[in-house]
Amino acid sequence: AGTHGKTTTTAMVAEILIAAGQKPMVIVGSLLHRSTKTGKTNFIAGAGPLVIEACEYRRSFLNLSPTILVITNIDNDHLDYYRDLADIQRAFAELAGKLPSHGALICDVNDPRLAPVLSNTRCRTIDYRQFDKITDKIKLRVIGAHNRLNASAALAVAKVLKITLKITTGALTAFRGTWRRLEYLGRTQTGARLYDDYGHHPTAIKATLTAIRDELKPRHLIVIFQPHLYSRTKLLFQEFTKCFSEADQVFILPIYAAREPRDKTVSSQALARATPRATYAPNLVAVQKLLATTGSEDLILNLGAGDIFVLAEKLRYNQGN
Repeated sequence: AGTHGKTTTTAMVAEILIAAGQKPMVIVGSLLHRSTKTGKTNFIAGAGPLVIEACEYRRSFLNLSPTILVITNIDNDHLDYYRDLADIQRAFAELAGKLPSHGALICDVNDPRLAPVLSNTRCRTIDYRQFDKITDKIKLRVIGAHNRLNASAALAVAKVLKITLKITTGALTAFRGTWRRLEYLGRTQTGARLYDDYGHHPTAIKATLTAIRDELKPRHLIVIFQPHLYSRTKLLFQEFTKCFSEADQVFILPIYAAREPRDKTVSSQALARATPRATYAPNLVAVQKLLATTGSEDLILNLGAGDIFVLAEKLRYNQGN
């Protein structure tokens, strides 16, 4: 569980357990890069440990009774449901309180936002940051400091389950990420590298852009962003205006409403006006025209939790190169 990183961490833990021969049953909120008869899947059937990505929205994760709980982090999100950060912390504390005395809570024990959670457990607590030095030596295929933290959390789980370091590091080295988590799709028709990502919260967006800038080093970093939910855009408006600082150009599509009715007090046009180097794009066709001058040294990041992945498929010209 956690506001950011839970999908990748869940998938990493699954790969470690599979490599260890433990035949886990896995439920994850994205598609794993594992082929089945029907293609990629978010579910693996197994008779071993049950590994679940647990979502905090509407406190749905309280339906679960974990033995080992990983909390990657806690941040302001789902504020259309939660009153404030303290309300979110109470939900996580309630989940942690369900852990049995023989269980384990894995988290960053020095994160101040975890303090209310730590005070509500009766089991042992393990600091996943103690594994950072090991993680730093692993050549991960997924980039970014945030993914190294996810790997540290997965290492902590493996330690609790007494899986050898050799098996664990081998699984993490082979891990190829999941669908729409900074996923490389290939090249556009103009030769630009194309990546697709599910990020829709300012903290996650900033971490992703920093990873791209530091490790992929594009000449120009161009972001196409589809805000997700009127409420999230409105409540985190100022944070959104600042999280694209690593981008050279930002194209902002209309807000993806999902489960919400239209709110005329917030708009993508207003967000584009308030965000440096941002331009409002009314539709996918307009975006394609705006990208016509990109070249082979540029990188395009398709970003958002709505139906923007459709745009990525339209932009992709040369898959995997």
